[in-house]
Amino acid sequence: MMQTLGTYLDSEVAQHILREGRGLSPREVDVTMMFIDIRDFTAYAQRFEPRDVVQTLNCLFELAVPIITERGGHVDKFVGD
Repeated sequence: MMQTLGTYLDSEVAQHILREGRGLSPREVDVTMMFIDIRDFTAYAQRFEPRDVVQTLNCLFELAVPIITERGGHVDKFVGD
């Protein structure tokens, strides 16, 4: 079950769901959301090979995700053009 949930959710969130089980109840909390827009990304992606674009994005993710996680945040998804 952890493997299945871990595919779609942050591991800490998945562990919480599994730990609480049927006792999991909804609650209202204040959250902060962060959106990152990469300036001129479409033009960049058009100039370079797809593998180079993916490598650049992976470098960004490798920098951003640990910082977010270390501060108690959870990355829900990456979306974009």
